[in-house]
Amino acid sequence: MRYRVERQAGQRCLIMDNRAELLEYLKHTPPETITDIRKIYKNGIMDSVMETYFPYGGYRSRRERTVGRLVSVPPNPK
Repeated sequence: MRYRVERQAGQRCLIMDNRAELLEYLKHTPPETITDIRKIYKNGIMDSVMETYFPYGGYRSRRERTVGRLVSVPPNPK
């Protein structure tokens, strides 16, 4: 199975040939640089698998959780 890692604007997307290679890349990459992870099937169809790789660091920001939405942070009471 092949994976396409889409990164921030201005950076090229990367193609990983297998899951092990993808996980190794996610270990060493800052999570803020990745915008999406897509699985490429043999027939050419792509499907987003971003939620699957949240625990491995493949999420857009530290505030984002497995739901895939930004979590609102209440202001600090003073």
